[in-house]
Amino acid sequence: MRGYFVSLAMPEKIRRLSLGGWHMKTILVLLRRLILGLAVMALVLVLLWKSGLAVRLATQAAVIASAGRVAQDPAQAPPAELALVPGTSLRGELLRQRMRAAAALYHAGKVKRLLLSGDGRSANYNEPRAMHRMARELGVPDTALTEDPGGLTTYDSVRHALDLVHGAAFTIVSQPAHCRRALLLARGMGADAHGLAAPGGAAPDAVSPREEQAALRAVLDLMGLRGLTSQWKNDGHITVAGVRVAAL
Repeated sequence: MRGYFVSLAMPEKIRRLSLGGWHMKTILVLLRRLILGLAVMALVLVLLWKSGLAVRLATQAAVIASAGRVAQDPAQAPPAELALVPGTSLRGELLRQRMRAAAALYHAGKVKRLLLSGDGRSANYNEPRAMHRMARELGVPDTALTEDPGGLTTYDSVRHALDLVHGAAFTIVSQPAHCRRALLLARGMGADAHGLAAPGGAAPDAVSPREEQAALRAVLDLMGLRGLTSQWKNDGHITVAGVRVAAL
């Protein structure tokens, strides 16, 4: 009788072992497919990068996203709750040009307040604080000024503006090429955003290599690949599946 029960139990044990082996084979197959998929993705990214197609597509995406949405004069800009002024280097005239355009937008009654967003991590280098001083010199009251020291990237600045307006429209004030890229990010995040082109800088239709690369990073940001773009910005390259895909 004891042998009878043992003989009944053995097939079940063998069946469980067989089932476990089947699961292991499935996992190995899935792992191989995943590794192959990552390798193919890395190859595609390399080809896109080396051919320059990825940069061209990203730049064109910024042009399409901003088409008909960038005013050249404050009087042409639609009314909005807020104007976002992204920071840039305190050296040179670009930041002051942005602030002049933003102040003109405010005095024209097109926006109620200005969000001064930039790198404010250091007491010795604080873009929002410098922008605040410029705005005051241009007649914009303190009550209409909000500093955002956490605007370390255009993506951060746009996201913070979106959080402030709670779905209302806002205007981005910057030089033309940067304005287009910021609008790509804003519209990609679902914002009803327009732009005001600050005078100065490069010709309105000119796009520098640096701006082209930044447009590609913006597209990757919108795809949820902030980890890759942060690696690119900090390390100067992107690595996928152990393969260096792009370098600055």
